[in-house]
Order: sequence, then C-alpha cells, then structure tokens
Amino acid sequence: MLGQPKRYKKKDPDGFSLLEVMIALAVLAIGILAILSMHISAIKGNANAVKFTDDLLSTQSSIESMLINEEDDSIEKIRSSLESFKNRK
Repeated sequence: MLGQPKRYKKKDPDGFSLLEVMIALAVLAIGILAILSMHISAIKGNANAVKFTDDLLSTQSSIESMLINEEDDSIEKIRSSLESFKNRK
C-alpha cells in the first residue's frame, strides 16, 4: 500500500455541511410561513371587529334618535333595527 494516498478525515469539522444549511433554511421558511399566516388572521380579525363596531354604532345612533324623537312606534323601530343588526352577519 505504498502508492495510495492516505485519506484524512477531520474529527472536528470547521463549517456546516450543505445538508445542515438546507435543513436550517427549511425550518426558517416554515417559521416565516407560520408567522405570515398568523398576521393574515389578525388582519381579518381586525377587519371583522371594525365592521362589527360600525354596525353597533349605527344601530346605537338609530335607537338614540328614535328615543329622542319620542315617536309612537319607536319601540317597533328599535326591535326591527336590532333584528337587522343581528342579521348582518
């Protein structure tokens, strides 16, 4: 075995292998996608909250104006307004 070169194998590699880098990038990509998904859900939730608040304020304003005007059929208008608010979802 005189002519064959010795294969040198380091016991302590100094860098990362390509496989380690690829796995790290895959884990990072999955984490970023999870955060993006949560962000989109939060935006949808905020939009629903804004719509709900607008509907609630509109209904409250209608009820208050009916009570101020003291119309005879104000109770029926309040009930119909509340029913329309419930059906907006």
